[in-house]
Amino acid sequence: MRGRWIALAAWLVPLLLFAVVPVVALLVRGVGAATGGLGHVLAAESGALVNTLGISLGATVWALCLGAPLAFLLFRTDLPLRGAFTVLFTLPSAIPAFIWGMGWLSLASPRAGYLNRMLGADVFDLYGAAGIAFVEGLSGLPLVLLAGAAALRRVDPALEEAARVCGASPLRALLNTTVPLVLPALLSGAVMVFLMAASSFGVPYLLGVSASPPTHVLTTRIYELVLLGSEEGLPRASVLASFLLLLTPLALGLTWVLGRSGRVRLSAGKGVSPRVLALGTWRPWALMGVGMVGGGLVVLPLAAILLTSLQRSFGAALTWDTLTLSHWSGVLWDARTPVPYTHLRAHEAC
Repeated sequence: MRGRWIALAAWLVPLLLFAVVPVVALLVRGVGAATGGLGHVLAAESGALVNTLGISLGATVWALCLGAPLAFLLFRTDLPLRGAFTVLFTLPSAIPAFIWGMGWLSLASPRAGYLNRMLGADVFDLYGAAGIAFVEGLSGLPLVLLAGAAALRRVDPALEEAARVCGASPLRALLNTTVPLVLPALLSGAVMVFLMAASSFGVPYLLGVSASPPTHVLTTRIYELVLLGSEEGLPRASVLASFLLLLTPLALGLTWVLGRSGRVRLSAGKGVSPRVLALGTWRPWALMGVGMVGGGLVVLPLAAILLTSLQRSFGAALTWDTLTLSHWSGVLWDARTPVPYTHLRAHEAC
């Protein structure tokens, strides 16, 4: 019994010391020092609060609506090139979100964006809440995709086989047996997307602060208040930071409730090998659709970044005369680029 209390204390003390106490101290400091109290601060920053929740929810819906079908197509069907598509759609997890923002800004920026220039009109405008939600949802897509893939690999194939024996078609058996089992994992991934979007700074600053009118979120407002550094700014920033931190247990609690409402034990260990669903005549169309989605959402913005880096100036005409490597040489040989510069000096010293 004594050993259990020691183990509990060894787990509880670091949790309180490094997680609970800093949050409580931050909240107490903000509420105590902010003029008008917590309600006044939240009312004054209601625009940033609403934008944060709306953008995070939009990014979550976007990642879930795109990641769930992709998870089933890549891990439960006979779609060709599934391995290559898996790598392609998990690539956003390896690249910072603001890089994707830069890529889509090159594509959909008013007047200078490549897509708008090709169409001859400002059809797309990435600035604002919708653009931020789009980029954040794309960046969080792997969280939903990989969570769904892990659950799909653990579903007992006997459940679908039992539904097939009862007369259900392969698609109906998949929808009635597998989807309810995988849904909690997909929702858990979606909650992670929500938290990631709510705590993001680079994309909201890149696409929100420059918008007209500016789109402020909690992270950008915290940054502005900290830079202000006044007796009123820092306490207000503390309140907003505390509210942002409190979103985490609330979101995780919601995930736990959703998980318990449809919790079904998934199989694990040897012998779990779900049957691949044959697409039949839809196979080439599915391949074309997934390829277009991957090319348009992943490859195209990266190509736009590369093309922009080769132009003399952003928005210049797309001709051979406007392409140059001067930007690359300027970065690689600049003294502020530490790795190539250090390597060059070491080579000269030898």
